[in-house]
Amino acid sequence: MSFKKVLYSLAVGAGLILGTGSMVLAQGSSTPAGSTADGFGVNANNSNGVVGVAGAGTDTGDGIINVIRTFLNWVLGLLSFIAFGFLLYGGFTMVTAGGDEAGYKKGFTVLKNAAIWLAFIGLSWLIVTLIFYVLNLISGAG
Repeated sequence: MSFKKVLYSLAVGAGLILGTGSMVLAQGSSTPAGSTADGFGVNANNSNGVVGVAGAGTDTGDGIINVIRTFLNWVLGLLSFIAFGFLLYGGFTMVTAGGDEAGYKKGFTVLKNAAIWLAFIGLSWLIVTLIFYVLNLISGAG
């Protein structure tokens, strides 16, 4: 395996790994800034009077739109995490190919597919964010 291929593999792998972090952390909080309330208001009536637990007994008033947005952000974050695992696997396969051209190509294919997967996840996150931004503008919540 030539030095050029190793250097290229490391550069592509590092770029993909560093670029993944922003997508994995893309989940936003639907709770207003400064509020201690968390969750979807589940068991809000049953936990009234609990002292010392942040958000206990409070109903955040999240509607179905915010619940769906939060769910989609969690799914996209999970998919990004899985894609990150494939990036690690592809990079490991390339590095441990030991001069075997077939092993190197297999690792490079996995790395390339993971990069495409991450691009689609990023585009999906952008579309979901845009749709819910427009929905919040239309409904008057934003």
